[in-house]
Formats: sequence, C-alpha cells, structure tokens
Amino acid sequence: MNLPCYRKLIRFFLLTSLALALTGCGSRHNDRPSGLAAPESAFLEAGQAMDWNYDESASMSEKKSADLAGYTPDTPAAAEGSGIERMIIKNGTISIQVGDPAAASDQVRAIAAANQGYVVSGSVYKSYATDKPEADIQIRVSADLFEKAIAEIEALVENPGKDILSKRVYGDDITDEYVDQESRLKSLEAKKAKLEEIMESAKTVKDTLSVYNEIADVNEEIEISKGQIKYMEQSARLSSISVQILSIPDPIVIAGNEWNPNDTVRGAVNDFINTGQDFIDALIYFVIAALPYLLIIIVPLILIFRWLIRRGKRSKKTAAPSVLNDTDKPN
Repeated sequence: MNLPCYRKLIRFFLLTSLALALTGCGSRHNDRPSGLAAPESAFLEAGQAMDWNYDESASMSEKKSADLAGYTPDTPAAAEGSGIERMIIKNGTISIQVGDPAAASDQVRAIAAANQGYVVSGSVYKSYATDKPEADIQIRVSADLFEKAIAEIEALVENPGKDILSKRVYGDDITDEYVDQESRLKSLEAKKAKLEEIMESAKTVKDTLSVYNEIADVNEEIEISKGQIKYMEQSARLSSISVQILSIPDPIVIAGNEWNPNDTVRGAVNDFINTGQDFIDALIYFVIAALPYLLIIIVPLILIFRWLIRRGKRSKKTAAPSVLNDTDKPN
C-alpha cells in the first residue's frame, strides 16, 4: 500500500469516529426525562419567581408612596371659597356698682340660665380697701343672646351713667383656624382610607404591621383634629362674660365753714382742762415713778461734790501760813 492511500484511510476513520460521537451525544440529550426541566430553564424560572417575590415584599413602601402620590390635601383657600360662615367668638367684660353685690351676683346667675348659658365661676368677698362686699362672676351664654345678656346685666344698676364703671366687648375670628382644621381632618381621613387599601394588599406580616402602625398614628391625629374642631364650635356657640360687682361707696360729707364763737370758747376751755390734766398726770408719774431713782443717784453725787469742795478749801488754808512764813524771813 502506497502512502497516499494510507493517509486517505486514516482521514476516513477519523471522520467516521467523530460522526458517531456526535450522534451519541445527541441521543443522550434527547433521552432526558420529560418531568425534569433543563437546567437553564429551571434557573430562569426560579429567578423570575424570586424577582417577583422580592418586588412584592421589598417595594411595599414604594407602593404606598405611589398610591398616596395622587392624594392632595384640601387647601384652606379652596375651603374658604366654599362660602363657609364666619366663626367669631364673642366675649365681654363689665364692671358695675350696686347696693348689694351678693344679690346682684345671684341675678347674674339667673341671667346666664335665662340666656341658654351657665356659670363658669363666681365668688363673693369683702374688700380690704373699702371693707364692703364685692363679687366676681364669669358666665357663658348663647352667642345669639350675647347682646341681650349684656343689656340685662346693665339693667341691674340704678344709674347707668354712674354705676357702670367699665364695659368692653370684643371678638376673636377663628374662621381660618376652623377651615384649616376641617381641611386637615378630611386629609387625614383620606390618608387613612388609602392606608387601609394598602393594608388589604399587604402580603407579609411585616408589611401589615407597618401599615397598621401608620393607621394608628393617623387615627390619633384624627381624634385630636376632631377635638379641636368641637372646641372651636362650642366656643363660637357660647360667649363669655366676666362681671365685676362693687358696692356703691358711701357719700362724702364736707363740713361747712360757719363760725361760732361759743364753740371756739368751749373748745379752748376743753383744751385748757385737758392740758392741765395731762400736766398733773405727768407730775404724779414723775414724783412716784422717777423721783426715787433720781434721789438714789443724785444725793450721793451731791455729797461727794461737797466733800471735794471742802477738801479743796482746807488745802488752800494750810498752804497760806507756809507762804507767809517764807516771806517774813530776813534776806
């Protein structure tokens, strides 16, 4: 066999072996059981399932943000444009003087009850400055009957021009605050409804608890807003009146300038007698209470003083003869 033929046989043998090997691999791949998915497809399906579960749990906050993104609270300007009635709290203070403050205080209580109101506080006491009774009372009446109640309190005095000491009526417009609170309440209720929808679609316990806590916080804010609205409505329906009730002061009596000599003489005699009595009383007190002590102190001092004087005179007499004797001696 020559060399070219030998090379052709080797090439043929290699090609035949390669074809058989490829045919065997294809048959083993096709013989895989139908119940088992290919590794690549199984991995892809698992990845898709994992990605879906992750989006469902981890993006719950994003979902809430997306659901609440379309929610916009009502603005006060829009609420004001709805034609709401102005809400004004009326209040007043009045100071009066009457003959009997305690009786006037009872009448003010009756005025409060007659005008669909009640007494907030009240007290009757005696003034330290005038030693006369006074009273302070605060009442609330229906806002529609506020002017009527003020007029009835003014009617308690005898002379309105003099006995009504002061009066002040003022109002506080709370319309803007009321509108703001109503808008806030609507916004909170809308937010609560959105959160409840999100809670129904929550898939995990963690998401459910998170949304539940937010709903609890919103409920607390809703209750606070409702309480403030109720307080403003009650304040607008009832007006406050503070009443100070003083006693009418005693009239001041001014003495006349008439001159009466008899009264002057009588007053002078009385002053003379009173002065003499005071002098005699002082002298008696001096003799009885002070003089004994003075004698105890002064008498020894006088005796000592006299002894000192006598001693001085004796010393002078003894010194005089000695001087004379010295002068009589011859030089």
